[in-house]
Amino acid sequence: MDISKELAKELLTTIKGAKEAAGAVKDFTLEQAPDVVHQLLTYNLAVALVWALFGATLIGIAIKLIIVSINSDDSDVSFFAFIGMVVTGMPGTACFITNIATALKVWLAPKLYLLEYFTKIVGN
Repeated sequence: MDISKELAKELLTTIKGAKEAAGAVKDFTLEQAPDVVHQLLTYNLAVALVWALFGATLIGIAIKLIIVSINSDDSDVSFFAFIGMVVTGMPGTACFITNIATALKVWLAPKLYLLEYFTKIVGN
């Protein structure tokens, strides 16, 4: 009987400790949540802007290749400039538009962005 009372006492102590730890984790989570959300928004905005800049660079390269193609008298140069323009222009435009849309959503409608972001995470 004495051993079972000790075990019950230890179990009660362990349960109380776990309950206190869970309360501390909950308090910490609630305290840190606004900062975590702010950091998530800032990070995703920065990533979207970097990729939009990459897309804009590809668009700039495509425009330069269009100019080369127009100004060239050599048909081979014109052909390869046209191919280069298609290879850089189309992905660059897609990359730019997609990431500018994301950056604008994070900047102008952060709550909507967070709802879509968390829905995407939970949905997967």
